[in-house]
Amino acid sequence: METNNKSQTSCNQVQSPVKPYRGPLGQIRKHCIDCADGPKSVRYCGAVDCPLWPYRFGKHPRRVMREEGEGSAHLFDREWILEEAKHGSDA
Repeated sequence: METNNKSQTSCNQVQSPVKPYRGPLGQIRKHCIDCADGPKSVRYCGAVDCPLWPYRFGKHPRRVMREEGEGSAHLFDREWILEEAKHGSDA
């Protein structure tokens, strides 16, 4: 009987390329990425009626604005996001 010389790795030893989502805000981010079909789509998510919408970046909205500056305030303007989504679908 031949033995297989390939090393076997258990699931716990495999390094996942996906960043772990810890804590409640991380879980919200993971949900939003799944819902929006990818991390780039989350930024301009049109589901503005969703209660998780302001937290879609995995951070508190005020923290995002503090880190990205006042120029990011439009990312939390529901009307601006809906208008962007409408223009994006026309193209």
